[in-house]
Amino acid sequence: MTNLVLLYTGNVGSTPLVQLAGQHPQILVPVYEQFDHYQVVREHPDTDPFDLLSDAMGKMFKREMSPFFESPKIKSILGRDDFPSREEAPHVVFKWRGAKFNPELPGGEKLLEVFHKNDVRGLVLARRSVVEQAVKIHLSEKVYGGRHQQFKAEALSDAEYEAYLEEQRRLAIEIDDEDLDVCRKLADQFLGRTLASIETAHAYFGRNHPPQLLITEQFLRPELDFDAWSRALTAMLGDTIQISPEMQPSVRKGGLDLRNCANPDRLARDPGLRKIEKRYQAALRSLPLVLGTHSRARLTDRLSPSIYAPPIAFGSLTTA
Repeated sequence: MTNLVLLYTGNVGSTPLVQLAGQHPQILVPVYEQFDHYQVVREHPDTDPFDLLSDAMGKMFKREMSPFFESPKIKSILGRDDFPSREEAPHVVFKWRGAKFNPELPGGEKLLEVFHKNDVRGLVLARRSVVEQAVKIHLSEKVYGGRHQQFKAEALSDAEYEAYLEEQRRLAIEIDDEDLDVCRKLADQFLGRTLASIETAHAYFGRNHPPQLLITEQFLRPELDFDAWSRALTAMLGDTIQISPEMQPSVRKGGLDLRNCANPDRLARDPGLRKIEKRYQAALRSLPLVLGTHSRARLTDRLSPSIYAPPIAFGSLTTA
């Protein structure tokens, strides 16, 4: 039996990985993002967040229901009105933006004790490059007006989704001075979030188990690698876990990526981005990888796909 928390920063591909884990009969995924601070304070504005989570998580690890889990939305994630027993689903896995719950704040010791008492392990999810992550976010926001395109893709029919992907295969966007400035700010923002996520992992889980790291491109290539995710879950949970292609997540790949950048060499030469990337790679190397070993590839190598789509006029892109 293993209790595992996946610490994430957003835009790292956590949703399909958690959705897949939740489809395995031996794994209980009790929430998606409902333990995140913004959702806790929005749904329970009159309750101290630390008190709420320490009670909800403490009972959850015992497989006991609490008022937190009585909402229809959370019950829909469980697919039932109660928790499965430890015999039915011995492992608990959920994702959490834990950085907002600093254990040094009043009430933090309660949550710390819950994790310690239940022998919870912490695992940090991260992208292989924070500059690549920033570029993907910026291009998606610039073209589609939002960064969470996996949820838009989820709502498309198969024909609409294929047309959506075909448009993306034809699109290449030049990064100009304004774009470069936005990418620097995004990269620096996600560097800070990653550092906070690593710090949170050490603070909450390091007493029992040194936190580890997963690079999500090991599983999202960009299509899902079911065997790789199976190996990672097996290693983390200490049990043989096999995820099959029949266990498809509801979300689908959405948004643009480096293949849609017409001049990645400009990103790779930028001193500001190089400095941020260097700090990011040092942070990743501070944690052991669950699978594989750390790569020391230069930023230029990480930002240089072998083939680029020919540029097309930005205004000619039509969205579904």
